[in-house]
Amino acid sequence: FFRRSVRKNHLYTCRFSRNCVVDKDKRNQCRYCRLRKCFKAGMKKEAVQNERDRINCRRPSYEEPTQANGLSVVSLLNAELLSRKVIDETNNVTDAEINNRKLAKINDVCDSIKQQLLILVEWAKYIPAFTDLHLDDQVALLRAHAGEHLLLGCARRSLHLKDVLLLGNNCIIAKHNIDGRMDIDISMIGMRVMDEIVKPLREIDMYMR
Repeated sequence: FFRRSVRKNHLYTCRFSRNCVVDKDKRNQCRYCRLRKCFKAGMKKEAVQNERDRINCRRPSYEEPTQANGLSVVSLLNAELLSRKVIDETNNVTDAEINNRKLAKINDVCDSIKQQLLILVEWAKYIPAFTDLHLDDQVALLRAHAGEHLLLGCARRSLHLKDVLLLGNNCIIAKHNIDGRMDIDISMIGMRVMDEIVKPLREIDMYMR
């Protein structure tokens, strides 16, 4: 706060009597009194370096660890490959073969979710930074991001297919429920995933190489 205020020459005003409480909980209520408290504490304008954040700043390469624990893009990709050995997912289904796949019922969707969650847990186990966390924190992280993982996993499997979602258990959700064989709720959710996730990913050529 002090560095930004000095660097940009901000001039604040106090809406009260210039005697506002500035503590951990109320420090953002009055910037005038907060800055004045900084000066009273002995902070100097001259000590603020220009563009200090840019000094020795460079973007790490993919091979470099981004943190002291060695977490990098390479380690994440390795975790991805190792986790998929647990369950053999079929990703090379063609449009010609897709018609032979079973239309997903609610039980099939649940089975696919269980399978995808298993892959998520296995993937996380191969990340050192994750395994170093307390068990409660691990569970909290997995729960917080499981939904996104499920949707993106389904979208990734379906990028090369037209108007169809391929689930992890090789069942499918068709975009057009012409003969009414699919559950209407499953069909509507599948349509949203195709339109809002699969289509944009396909447009930016986000295919698995």
